[in-house]
Amino acid sequence: MGGGHIPRGGALRVEVNLKTRVLVVYQSNRVALISHISAGGGYRYCGSNGCGYAVTPTGRFRTTVFMPGWIRVPLGLMYDPVFFIRTSYAIHGSNSVPLNPVSHGCVRIPMDIAPFFHTMIRTPGTPVYVYR
Repeated sequence: MGGGHIPRGGALRVEVNLKTRVLVVYQSNRVALISHISAGGGYRYCGSNGCGYAVTPTGRFRTTVFMPGWIRVPLGLMYDPVFFIRTSYAIHGSNSVPLNPVSHGCVRIPMDIAPFFHTMIRTPGTPVYVYR
C-alpha cells in the first residue's frame, strides 16, 4: 500500500512534485487524481505588499481553508483556492497553467479541475507534501 513519493504520508493526501510539475491526490492510498501544475517561477516581483521571489515552499503542510469562487489577493486572482500555508499559498484554479513554472508561489491547477478539487480532500487538515 501507499505509493507515491510519501508512501506513509496518509491515506488521504496531496503530493506536489515541483520537478515533474505534477499534483497527485491520494484517497485510501490510491491515486484519485493526477494533474499538471504550474508553480513558483523563481523570478523577483514587486507588488502592493513589497517585493519578493516567486518560490513555492517545499515541505509538509496541511490544508487550512477553502474559499469558493474568484478570490482577489494582493498578487491577483485565484479560483476556488484551497490554502495550505495560512492564507498565503494555495492550490487554485487559473486560466493560465503552462507547463513551465510561472506563478508567484501558489500551485496552479486547470480551471476544469478547480471546481471539484476541494471535494476530493478535507479542509482543514489534509496533508500536502511539496517537493522537488
